[in-house]
Parts: sequence; structure tokens; C-alpha cells
Amino acid sequence: MTHFSDGTRQDFYTLTEIKIEKIIKQPDSLVLNLSQTLEVIEPITVIDEGKSGKVKLARDNYLELRRGSRYILFLKKGLGVDNYFVINRNLGKFNLDGTDVDDLGEEDKPVLRKEKLNFKKDVLKKYGDKLK
Repeated sequence: MTHFSDGTRQDFYTLTEIKIEKIIKQPDSLVLNLSQTLEVIEPITVIDEGKSGKVKLARDNYLELRRGSRYILFLKKGLGVDNYFVINRNLGKFNLDGTDVDDLGEEDKPVLRKEKLNFKKDVLKKYGDKLK
């Protein structure tokens, strides 16, 4: 986490290691192999607030990747860094094996859940045969 000179939070993220099972589209500048791991930037962090305990911070209600779950991810290289990040926050990752119950977003936001479900259907329609 970085801070401005007055102590205000400037930026935060978590580097999450993922295992690559399949590559659908890969930029020429990136050489990846199956079963290789890759660290991706997620816009989330946990900070220790002292007596208040630990607090999770996330940008735009981002829900982090769950360990052991399978996803299709849409990644883009960050500016000025070597890491890739999930594009479009929650609309750039889709759980494939049903192990991430929060994949569709928060239940109290039905419009956003419906949007993600429709987008997920489109993604699986377009790329589903390449995931087998």
C-alpha cells in the first residue's frame, strides 16, 4: 500500500498467484506455458486498523479470487509494472466450477448480478468450447 505525504491512502492491491490451465488468447510479448504460475494484481487488500482489527479494502466492490477455484480471467498488463490485472473488475473474471458462491456479486444488488450473469453467459458461449 502506498500513501500520500499527508498519510492518506494512495494505492493498494494484492498480488495473487494463479496457475495457468489453458490460454485462449496471449499477447506476442508474453510467453506463458501451461501449469505455469502467474501473479496477477487484484484491487483488494487487508489492513490492520489496530484495536478495530483487520479491515478489507476493495475497489468498486471487487470480490477477490478464491483459492482453489477455477476461473476464466481477462487480463491486461499494468502500466509501468510487469504484472497483469483483472480487467473490468468483477466483469473480468468468471468462476467455472461453481466453487465461488460470490462470483455473481452481492445478492442485495440484483441489477448488477443480472448484468454479470448475462455477461458470463456471453463469455461461456464465446469461449466455452475452448475451455474443454
